[in-house]
Order: sequence, then structure tokens, then C-alpha cells
Amino acid sequence: GGTPVRRIRTEDSVVGALAGHSRAARCSVPTTPFVLEPTASITAKEEAVADTLARPSFAPDRPVVVEAAAAAAPVAGGGASVALGGAWVVAAHGGPVRVRRWAPEENAQPRSSPDVTVIIPAYNEQARLAATLAAAIRYLCAAPFTSCLMVVDDGSNDQTVPVAEMMLRHAHQGSLRTTTLVEHGKNRGKSVAVRNGLWLASGAHRIVSDADAATPLWELDRLLAIAIERDAGLVVGSRDVTGGSAAWTLKRRLSHQLFRLWVRMNGLGAVKDSQCGFKLYRADLAGQLCRPGSGLSTTEGFEFDLEHIELARKLGHRIEEVGVRWTDQPGSKVRLIRDAAAMFVGV
Repeated sequence: GGTPVRRIRTEDSVVGALAGHSRAARCSVPTTPFVLEPTASITAKEEAVADTLARPSFAPDRPVVVEAAAAAAPVAGGGASVALGGAWVVAAHGGPVRVRRWAPEENAQPRSSPDVTVIIPAYNEQARLAATLAAAIRYLCAAPFTSCLMVVDDGSNDQTVPVAEMMLRHAHQGSLRTTTLVEHGKNRGKSVAVRNGLWLASGAHRIVSDADAATPLWELDRLLAIAIERDAGLVVGSRDVTGGSAAWTLKRRLSHQLFRLWVRMNGLGAVKDSQCGFKLYRADLAGQLCRPGSGLSTTEGFEFDLEHIELARKLGHRIEEVGVRWTDQPGSKVRLIRDAAAMFVGV
């Protein structure tokens, strides 16, 4: 009786993606099956908080915890990870969100913020997310900087949340200090997921990277070096500058070129490639753009990337464009005709 439980064998869905890499990255790998409980949606009690959070006068200068559950016990299976503060309900764009964080026991009380938070917005990504997170974990564990890995689930109706939770609970050791799972409870759109991720993240820099890993996360090395060297508020990964490359279908290439032309015709050509889906924000810019109630970013469609670039320019931040490798991935959530038309109108 009750809600059925879907069982996923880690040796089929996770360990295969991590095989051969765990030792080099110094990351622990789940080796026993996990039972993944379907995650409950945001409760009615939590939704009731949305009225207060939506008031125009509500403009916090840092994330506000509305309600915090009792601290969770160490994760079963050896206690390698602990939950930090249980599940929090936090004020955010579009209403409250549920936030959960994990860390290895030695990092249960982090001494300082990470250097970088990696933000991966996800919607119905159960098929691709395990491999994407596996690659991110092995890179971040061995990176020369400290980090947090964050998944922002935008109200998925598949097993995205259980898969994310299974991976994030066991992503520990090395430079990867903490992991975070943010749940919208209902679909609010990618632009909102990105804003909430940027707002809830910590550290000096925040990188937004698509769930399909079209640009490999190790390209972050180059963006971070440029951001620090040139004191840039925003560093944009690009397929259209020196060092960049793209492997895409004819339809994607055509839509990309047409959108670039339309952007230039409207006098918004601060960068050559606004839509790559791989951007590094300095913390102060993230706050200016994404603070609930007073943040400047309001766009709801996929053209939010262009909005962030133009707002950064108007705010006087230095913007750098760095070439990255990009490969078109099957299963894209972008609907070429419908979404392209909406982006043209949004511009």
C-alpha cells in the first residue's frame, strides 16, 4: 500500500558513469543499491508563505530561512556524509523553495565559503543527470579551488530529484566541500531556476552550467582564471571567439546565427555568443541581478542570458568572453521554432 517506491540500482545508473575515475578524483562511489523515495512536493503550509514573500517590500540582502526542519541524522551506510540543518524552506523567486545540503563529516561546519559554486538547473533530466553529476564530481574533487555543487530542480515530474539526491549525498572529499539540492516543487522556468541558484549560492564566484553538459565543466578553469586576472564581473563561455568550438545540427546552427543577427540589429551585441549556457558570475553581480524583490533580472524566457549580459554592462561590470568547447546534446529542452520565436520577441 501507499506510494510505490522506485528502486534504482547504482551499479546500472551511477557507478557505470563513475567507473575508472573515483580513485583519481579521490571521490567515494556508492557501491550498494539505494531505494529512492519519490520526493513530496512543497507542502501547503510552505506555499502559504509565498504571499508574504511576494510583497514588493520584501527585499532581503541574504537568503531568508522561513522554516527549518530538525537536523537530519548522518546518512545511512557508513556516515560518510551528513545533512546540514535538514531541509530548509527558503524565500526565493516564485515562492519558497526547499533546500538541502550535504557535506563530509569533517566539513559539517565549513570554515569558509567555497571559491566557486557550480549551479546546474534541471528539469526532467533523469536520463542525463547522473552522468553529468559524475563528471562534475570527479572534476571538482580534484580541482585546485574549493567548491559547492548545486542542483536546482525546476519542478521535475520524473526521477530527477531522487537521482540528484543519490549523487549529491555521496559527493565528498577533496576540494568539493558541500553539495546542495534546491527544489522548486513546481515548474517555474529555467530563468527562475538560474536566478534562485545564483541567489542561494555562496562563494566569490558562481558558474551556471547546463544539465546536458554540452560544455564540459573543466572549461571552468579558463573562465575562472580570466575572472580573477581581469577582475571581471561576468565571464561568458562562447562558441564564437578564438578557442571556442561547436558541434551542432544544421537547425541549431541556423537558429544560432539568426539570433545573433537579430541581437546585433537591436544594438545588443556586447558579446558574440550569449546563449552558450556556460557563464561565470562574480558574487556581487549575482546579488545585483537576482536578489528577490530588488534584483534587476526579470525575464522569464530563454533570453534571460542576454538580459544578464546587458544588465552587467549597464551596471559597469567588466565582461569577458572566453572560447569553450560545446557539443549539441540529444534531448534538449529548447524547442527550436517556438522558443526561438519567443526569444526574438523578448529581445
